[in-house]
Amino acid sequence: EDSTQNSRTKQWQLEFWKAFREELLKTKQFTSAQPRARHYFNIPLGKTGIYLSNVVNIASERIGVRLYIRSKIVEQVFPQIEAQKEGIEKSIGQTLQWNASSTNKDKTVGFYLDANMDQKENWPKYIEWLVDYTLRFERTFRDVIKTIAIHEED
Repeated sequence: EDSTQNSRTKQWQLEFWKAFREELLKTKQFTSAQPRARHYFNIPLGKTGIYLSNVVNIASERIGVRLYIRSKIVEQVFPQIEAQKEGIEKSIGQTLQWNASSTNKDKTVGFYLDANMDQKENWPKYIEWLVDYTLRFERTFRDVIKTIAIHEED
């Protein structure tokens, strides 16, 4: 049963991300990568190691959008972003989850919605929500990232 469940999950992820990408492209704000059968769909933000990561977690029944910062630059970048927390949350219009996993070396800033993926009739609503918050995150964090200093290490 695990392999059947796993293949169904992969099929749903691919189906969901295809529909999400279609709606995202309609906004004319993104030229995004091809969707894959995985729990995330990443969108570059113009700086190596920092991107938007849309997530769908079928098991924990939630979807979300997060700013994702790779461990290689996180020590430089995360404090600079966190220093702008109030303005970022005001711009996005929500209280965000800052670094939800303290054990991960990579850091995230995210916002999530409870979403029962078994109810496919709700997918259009979930996709609309995800596109809306992807646009808010992109608009907000693209500006924030422009202000960030990253010192390249050899």
